[in-house]
Amino acid sequence: RISLRNAKTKYFHVKALSNGCYLLEPRVLVSPEAISARSLKMLDKSVANLKKGLASAPIDLAAFAEA
Repeated sequence: RISLRNAKTKYFHVKALSNGCYLLEPRVLVSPEAISARSLKMLDKSVANLKKGLASAPIDLAAFAEA
């Protein structure tokens, strides 16, 4: 295993812990306050529908798989 200190990452904040482990935390793309009330309401409704089982059929992505 190789550990690269101070390596730049695009999607994660990386913290080196004193025990030698690394903690990767996802970067926040938008602050929660920047999301409109309308968008949050739509997101809540979508999650509620998903939990009720109201969702479209699965999409077959096999055509996009690399051979």
